Amino acid sequence: MRIVVGSSFEAGSALAHAINTVKTAEGFARLGHDVHLVCRRPASGALDEQALARVYGLSARLRWHQVRPNLGARVLDAHWHFALQALPIVLALRPDLVFSRSFVLPSATAALGIATISESHAWPDNASAPLARMVAGARRKAYRGLVTIAPTLAESFAARGVPQEKILVLPDAVDLDLFAPKGARPRSQTDGVRRVVYAGHLYDYKGIPTVLAAAERLPAIRFELVGGLPDDVARCARIVSERGLGNVVLHGLKPLGAVPAHLWDADALILPPSADHPSAAWTSPVKLGEYLAAQRPVVASEIPALRHWLNDREAAFFAPDDPADCARVISQVLDDPDYGQALAAAGARLAPALAYERRAEAILAFAEDGTRPPDLSAQARAAAAVARTKDAFAAAIARLGPGDIAVDCGANVGEYTEAMARTGATVHAFEPNPHAFAALERRVADLPNVHLHRAAVDATAGTALLFQHVNAAEDPLYWSQGASLVSEKANVDARNAVEVETVDLAAFVEALERPPALVKIDIEGAEGRVLDRLVASGLMAQLPAIFVETHERKIPALRPTLARLDLRRHRDFSDKLWLDWE
Repeated sequence: MRIVVGSSFEAGSALAHAINTVKTAEGFARLGHDVHLVCRRPASGALDEQALARVYGLSARLRWHQVRPNLGARVLDAHWHFALQALPIVLALRPDLVFSRSFVLPSATAALGIATISESHAWPDNASAPLARMVAGARRKAYRGLVTIAPTLAESFAARGVPQEKILVLPDAVDLDLFAPKGARPRSQTDGVRRVVYAGHLYDYKGIPTVLAAAERLPAIRFELVGGLPDDVARCARIVSERGLGNVVLHGLKPLGAVPAHLWDADALILPPSADHPSAAWTSPVKLGEYLAAQRPVVASEIPALRHWLNDREAAFFAPDDPADCARVISQVLDDPDYGQALAAAGARLAPALAYERRAEAILAFAEDGTRPPDLSAQARAAAAVARTKDAFAAAIARLGPGDIAVDCGANVGEYTEAMARTGATVHAFEPNPHAFAALERRVADLPNVHLHRAAVDATAGTALLFQHVNAAEDPLYWSQGASLVSEKANVDARNAVEVETVDLAAFVEALERPPALVKIDIEGAEGRVLDRLVASGLMAQLPAIFVETHERKIPALRPTLARLDLRRHRDFSDKLWLDWE
């Protein structure tokens, strides 16, 4: 297939939209297509293919067509004039598809009956005439679709009049060949200096003030900032000098091909966008995929756009625009190498789905017949994981029978206890809440193979306070499901607690006549220490099926523990430990 990619950036530009366009074009080329890229030539003259391949780290050939940026002293605009210059090239090439990161060109090619798909990250308040022209063109039959990077922007385009069925949300992507580590030992692991690296532009809304203020709080850690236009680098250099930040290094703008080495050299990579900017609702930074592919832990501001794509096992989140919290989370990651390793491994597992080749495949499939790729959002991935876990749990119950042992930790009113018991298996059910325990007793009264334990499962035996849900007074039985041994859990009342017996699950399992065939753990925040104890005791290897609901969103302090357990699960227990119960 012959594909023409059109965008009015200047050849050699290091701006994010230029990188995204060039690398998406390369994604098409890597799939075996004949790809021509139309853009504007620099004022100093056109760059040859070899120079551009070095600038963008290209490994597949793109055929470049660079149109003039000016006519005599007149600067030609990036919309109407670019379209007028690009259109004859498109017509001469007779492509099977036009992919355009511009406004007017896709409207023109669609009007001529050429299959067209465009990409736009236009802000919702953009009221420009060129954008209105693209939206109008989107109604044409030849206009196959509009790619954007966030649901918020998709909703904005639909409100403007782009048919909803023609809108595809895809995150920005990464060149895995360029950014995946090549095995070289990074300098930061050999010289004793701990490094936090940022790659990108140095605008304030990118979170640079937060990074510099965090650096001020962490003088023993080196902060390296890679990128930035000359004026922004100079501005940051003045701030660094005025504050005496000897631990901050400004590398300035680098060709894309030179950026990976800086990322590999980091102990942590920081993604700090400000929440005080509209783009916090929709940004999908190019650097996100690059960071994940670099296999280094990511520390990120907890803005909606980043939360849309990442979960707590893939990034360590800090409160946006809060230097103290940023410094705290950086220290947490650097001071706990196992946590950092777990974050890096989880990010590396996500990175292949963000490869430019996968992005190109998704665009071509959508252009062909409207086929949509799997949703890569954190919420969609979590829902898919929950569905897989529930299927596995149902299969595990189906395998139970007389002679088997099952353990229900956090049985509540006994829905799953009863399902396990109906198989004929011997079931041990633990529930500490007195209201839930009474309901549990009634439910399984006719099942002699159920052994009830009015106790909380923990990592040690003894007694502890069980903190009640904040709404427990309204309906003690319904809200019993939120009670927790952890007072920091977001939905409990630290002033309302009852003392309960605790059972060391590892010791209990070890004392059984044989290992349980099935263990379900829903203990509202104590799961981290219970699982750590099972792993440390060696019992985890003996248990064939363990299903766990985790609570890191309600108890942020759990995040390092559960990230480490998730890494261990993928390495050693992928066939038995399920951490996505719900």
